[in-house]
Amino acid sequence: MKQRRPRLDIEIGNDFAELPRLHAAARDFLQAAQVDEMTRFAVLFALEELVSNIIRYAYDDQFRHPIQVHFEQAAGSIEVEVVDDGRPFNPCPHPPPDTGLPPEKRPVGGLGIFLARELTQEMHYQRENNLNRVRLSFSGLAR
Repeated sequence: MKQRRPRLDIEIGNDFAELPRLHAAARDFLQAAQVDEMTRFAVLFALEELVSNIIRYAYDDQFRHPIQVHFEQAAGSIEVEVVDDGRPFNPCPHPPPDTGLPPEKRPVGGLGIFLARELTQEMHYQRENNLNRVRLSFSGLAR
């Protein structure tokens, strides 16, 4: 009999007030999956950046939109998928910000997504059925 992989599915609205609930659920899942501290940090940071950007930039209206987050413990890794119905946005190909410029001369934005990409082993984007799907892979399980 095939053993089921630990999984968590959570849906929040596009509201910053819902981020603490997402963070708590993700933290609890990662602790139960025995993910090491550095990987927990990477997952939580990348998730916060992606979901914050969705809330801030993906919608042109004031209606509630669902943001689904799926966590799965795979062999030696944690897989996270973020799904939203906002405007299309692929975070994968954007160039890194020029950190050599003084802060006052840098364009606003881009650093969080860059750091999130750097913290993952893999990041993939797909637009399917009017949904953005960003899949992140992290290694670092304690076992």
